[in-house]
Amino acid sequence: MATSNKISAETSKRICNHMNEDHAATVYAMAISTLPVMQQSNANLSVSDARMTSISLASATIKFVTCSGDLCQQKQEIIPFAPPLSSAKESRPRLIEMHHQVLFPRLHWFYSDSFCAQVMVLTGLLIIAPIMAWNGSLGHFVNLDKRESIVYGLSAVYFTAHLAEAFYSIYLSQWKLKLGRLSSFCWFLMIFLAGLPITKKLVKLNEVQEEARQKAKKG
Repeated sequence: MATSNKISAETSKRICNHMNEDHAATVYAMAISTLPVMQQSNANLSVSDARMTSISLASATIKFVTCSGDLCQQKQEIIPFAPPLSSAKESRPRLIEMHHQVLFPRLHWFYSDSFCAQVMVLTGLLIIAPIMAWNGSLGHFVNLDKRESIVYGLSAVYFTAHLAEAFYSIYLSQWKLKLGRLSSFCWFLMIFLAGLPITKKLVKLNEVQEEARQKAKKG
């Protein structure tokens, strides 16, 4: 039972169990959001065992493990509600709001994730190269027979693969993670441009979600 100025331990436990079992991807993304931007995109840093351990009118407490190589560290972060909740009943709409915020794709991935940045350079080249081939200026840089066909073919294969990944992202974002249309569209667009590096992030969110649900069923 919640009073006017707190959420009871029983209610907190119930909310946390629900989040950890049915919305594990949200809790995982909340944990990642507490890290510095460059750490969020560090391929050598992994986040695991993210759990919401308590919730009050003022904040939610998240515990998780970060590993960099063989070095792992248990962390606890307090995520404040701004403004604070007025009652326990307000926790549901506020956590839904937070769900959409933390699962929204981040533009900084294009430059903070080195793999993504490299793919974006390739994307740019494969956009420019067909234009250059079409107007003949590519001949100033390469001397290949049927170079236009080669460039067009490479670009077609590259963007077809990205388009397939982008359509798959709609299934994951809307049907599996229950995101809104704007968020799903942004995942679609970013994956179409960057492909695998962004796809892996969305797939990871879905994997965390499914693992928690399977564990809850067995438990």
